[in-house]
Amino acid sequence: MHGPCLLNIMPVSIRNRKNCRDDHMKRQLDKFLATVPGEPQILGYTAQRRAETNSLLDMVRIADALHRQEGGDCTGIAALEAVPAALYSFLRCCKPVDKLEKCNNFEKTIIHSISLGGDTDTIATMSGAIAGAYYGIESIPLSWQRACEGTEDALDYAEKLYQLSNDQNK
Repeated sequence: MHGPCLLNIMPVSIRNRKNCRDDHMKRQLDKFLATVPGEPQILGYTAQRRAETNSLLDMVRIADALHRQEGGDCTGIAALEAVPAALYSFLRCCKPVDKLEKCNNFEKTIIHSISLGGDTDTIATMSGAIAGAYYGIESIPLSWQRACEGTEDALDYAEKLYQLSNDQNK
């Protein structure tokens, strides 16, 4: 899957997972937003209105607005709470990011994820997986690929999965 198709199916894919319901995602996003002192009202969204939000992309837009207003301090994010942060980082870095103009969108996603604080390795791993699927392997700098442990195994598994997928579609 590549390009805009990923964004179109991501909310559906998340809802179809047994352990990842919309109400759970909303609660996790509220926890994420609560890390900002005072949790001010953003774009007319109160905590009550956020709880009624039906779209994952709406939730990410709310998080984006709050995150920008509050300067992005998100320390203390637990692994389970990292999912909204990872989605936020990926979607945020589809647009230009100040001070990262020379980076491609994959690099911006990883750097932004790390800058959030909290469980940065989990957030960067998840947002990097989404960005890698969206932008393709060519967006990952060769120096980063060489520094990763298990790159050759991952490429081998990816090739086998691709072949298996093609064999089943025949």
